[in-house]
Parts: sequence; C-alpha cells; structure tokens
Amino acid sequence: MIVWCVTGGGDFFDDNHKLILQLLSKNHPILVVFSNAGAVVYNRYGFFWNLTRSNIEFTNSYFLFESQYVLEYNISDLLKKTGVVYSALPRDPTFASGVWLANQEIKCIIVSPLTSNSVAKLILGINDSLILNLLSAGKKANQLIGILPTDRGSNTITTKLPVRQNKIFKLEDYDPKVCMFRALDSTTYSTIYYLPEYCVGCRKCVEKYPHHFTVDEKLEIHIRPIDQQNTQRLSDEFRVFYSVEEISIFISSL
Repeated sequence: MIVWCVTGGGDFFDDNHKLILQLLSKNHPILVVFSNAGAVVYNRYGFFWNLTRSNIEFTNSYFLFESQYVLEYNISDLLKKTGVVYSALPRDPTFASGVWLANQEIKCIIVSPLTSNSVAKLILGINDSLILNLLSAGKKANQLIGILPTDRGSNTITTKLPVRQNKIFKLEDYDPKVCMFRALDSTTYSTIYYLPEYCVGCRKCVEKYPHHFTVDEKLEIHIRPIDQQNTQRLSDEFRVFYSVEEISIFISSL
C-alpha cells in the first residue's frame, strides 16, 4: 500500500492529480491523507469534483481527513458520489473497515506537496499535525518516505491559481443555477461574493462569467533563502523529490 499525504499547497496540482488517479485506476491499495488546508486547497483545484466524473472504481482506496469540518465544504457530498471510503479524525465508525489498513503492507509514504511551514516544523521535530505525526512515526519505523516540498531548487517557481473572483457583480446579473455548491453568496448583500472554501473547482462560474472569474492564472513565487535552506536540511533525513515525475519513477521501482 502507498500512503500519499497532501498539505495545503497547489503547486504541481495537475501532475499530482494525474499520478494519484493512475494509482487509483490500477486498483493499487492507497491511503490518501489530507491535512485541513490540503483538503480545502485540493477541493478548490477540483480534485474531488474530478473524481465524481471519472470512471474509476475505488475498491482499494481510502481517504483520511485531519478533521470533520472540512467535509462540510461539499467534500463529503462529492465523495458519496464516488464510492470512496473516507473518514475524518477523530476516528468515526465508518473507518472501522480500517481492518483493511491494518492488513496492508506499506510500501512507501509520499508527501506531495509539503508546504514550507510543514518543512520547517519537520526539520525541528515539531509534530503538531496528523501528517507530521505520520512522518515522524514512519521515520521511526524505518519506512520509505519521499517528499516533494513546495519551496525547492531555484529562487522562483511558477504555479497556477485555482478559480478566483476578480470582479464583483450585482445580484440582478447573477443566475443562481450557475453554482450549486454555495460558493457564490447572494444572501446578504446586493452583490455576489465568492466563498473559496465552498468552491469545488467545477469552473462553471468561469464559463458563465469570464469577465468576473478566472482560473489557471500563472503566479511567480519567490522562494525565501530560509525556505531553500530548510529544504536542503530536509534532504539530509528524507528523500526529496523535485518533480512529480521523480515520484512516479520512484513508485515504479518499488
């Protein structure tokens, strides 16, 4: 079994998404673990929405979330349409089928992406989250661990942004059928406001109102020297990847 952890970075989302889908489609035993920020960010990029439109049978996969509240951002409703078995901490009865997990041999733990905040905590031994605890325990158990940090290599990286509103428009110009996920708020004011935590990345608002919403905008991120140093220190203890392709080759070699 592969344990794949996701923290709150959108970097390399397309490549990560493609590789996770490949693993799921091959019926490879996989546990995907989401931090709170990771679940919200991946929801905005359309991860769970895309799962509902795939033809994959999720018979050998489990999703575990750091807490219950993120499931309220339409994630639970989307996952119910996929057949994925999922749970959230504190552990609830639906994860009783975790007998499945106990009987799996963990081949490796992959973290992609791991944010600079979590990298800094990891190298200092601060294990104050589900994923950091998992990495600490995995290291002590001599598990194979590979990490793709968001801040790595060169001084700048270019990433793509999820859906975002760049122009506010009036209530009378809005068609309430455009968003069925409560991501566009028309209940309080005379204007429409975008609520990113409820966005599932379906992009229907972008299609309907291209002058008010954008998606896949490129953003150049400047890496701080301290974050580069932390990534280098991380490589002293863990295997560090610099692309999702490296992760794919690593998994194929196991």
